[in-house]
Amino acid sequence: MEINWDFIETIAKAIVVIGGMLVSIYQIYTRLPKSRASLTRDLEILKNLDKDDPAYSIIRAHVDKQVTKIYQPALLPVKSFKVHNWPNLFIGLTFLLVFAPWTYSLYTEGSWWGILTGFLAVGGLGNIGLAFDKNIANRNDSTA
Repeated sequence: MEINWDFIETIAKAIVVIGGMLVSIYQIYTRLPKSRASLTRDLEILKNLDKDDPAYSIIRAHVDKQVTKIYQPALLPVKSFKVHNWPNLFIGLTFLLVFAPWTYSLYTEGSWWGILTGFLAVGGLGNIGLAFDKNIANRNDSTA
């Protein structure tokens, strides 16, 4: 019995595409603000609590965060780009500049190894994005 490598390569590419779509859908879903109905329930709970209750401040902070997420402008204008994490920028640029041409080379040769190098090139793009994220920089500073 002979192995059909073209079929296996097609299946591997389909798995990668489907996996990427699922991860993208998950990330979009987690970024969406919670519904207004859950905010209404939280406000009802907050209204029934005493201000001296320790849970009051926790729920109040949660409600404030949800209100900000729901009612903030969709796109805030970017005033300037500032690198908050230089190691992420350096690693991202290195991965992108090394693996993107290598991926193209492997793709033109028809090698399935281009899938792996493509993931690494996209990971480089992700690191570049993280370098400009102020929230990631604040999280790293608080754990140090």
